[in-house]
Amino acid sequence: MKQALVDKREPRARTDGLLSVSLYLDVADVQDGQADGIVAAVGIANDGEQELSVLNPYEMIQFLLVNEAGFPLQLPRKAPSLLVVSSGRGWKLDSPFPINGFFKNGQAADMADLDNQVLRFGAHDIYEARFVINRFLDAGQEIMLPDGAYRIRCIATLINADDRQESRILESPDIQVRFTRSQ
Repeated sequence: MKQALVDKREPRARTDGLLSVSLYLDVADVQDGQADGIVAAVGIANDGEQELSVLNPYEMIQFLLVNEAGFPLQLPRKAPSLLVVSSGRGWKLDSPFPINGFFKNGQAADMADLDNQVLRFGAHDIYEARFVINRFLDAGQEIMLPDGAYRIRCIATLINADDRQESRILESPDIQVRFTRSQ
């Protein structure tokens, strides 16, 4: 099921650039043995007519997962390295979850393209990364995600690479998913 993300707070946008970006979370409602975790695709589309550069939003994606008993699971997190001063070393996307696919305008794209601090979207470009939510934390220990029914949502942060004061925080509604681990 594909759900659009909506602004969680008033956008801090001074131009139409960030306001012309739409995001979605796409999660199949039944995931039966497809992967070792819930596959959650996050799409980002530049619906505007101008090129746009944003700090890599896939670095700042946060997922929220609730089990069938209604308890939120603590998911692994990493501080976004985009917001940390680096010592000049090469930057790479450091997601807490594996990414098993990356697409640009519906075509498979090179995963190495995600290892850029800034993503450049041409007019009407759509990027999609597929995350595999495969584990959670219990008393500080990583546990593989068991079979079951879950609700998942995500929060995304968009920051204009040319004006870091310009930003948006968006959130998806919950999506129900029944997950069975691949054998």
